Amino acid sequence: MNADALGLPEEAGNSKKELIVKKMQAALASEKQSEYQYWWGKYTVLGPMFNSIQKEFADHEEEERAHAELLAERLYELGGMPVFNPNDLHTVADCPYPKYEEEDNQCTMVQLKQQLEAEECAIKNYEELIALTADCDPATNDVIVEILRGENEHVKDLKKFIVSLELSSGKHD
Repeated sequence: MNADALGLPEEAGNSKKELIVKKMQAALASEKQSEYQYWWGKYTVLGPMFNSIQKEFADHEEEERAHAELLAERLYELGGMPVFNPNDLHTVADCPYPKYEEEDNQCTMVQLKQQLEAEECAIKNYEELIALTADCDPATNDVIVEILRGENEHVKDLKKFIVSLELSSGKHD
């Protein structure tokens, strides 16, 4: 199958198309992991700002699901397929799923920092995908630019909560 048949301009070439599809599969797997992380986090956050953080995690969960939908739709248009077995998400994802210790599930600061790390990883990978698609695949590029805006907002939100919790505990530099 040539690149043109999958919705990419011919100048994209098949090897570039394959790389784009692979990176989008990885991004989709990462989004599903992040969605799960936020889903679980909204039930386990404790302490000061509980209600605000829980609401933010719920909002981010929905936004990650929407990002995954955008990626899945474009991936399918390109002829790619997502990971079908949820057990395989971590092997395809371009951002690692955090390794939680049992006590971490009860530490809101740990959860915030792990979410921040996942968002920063996603931003780095989306920036690479934007550079990869900029000159050959405007449709994918537009999708990724839209998702990147949301990821940047997530980083700002998480950093605000981290600073606020550090200030309330007297641990902010």
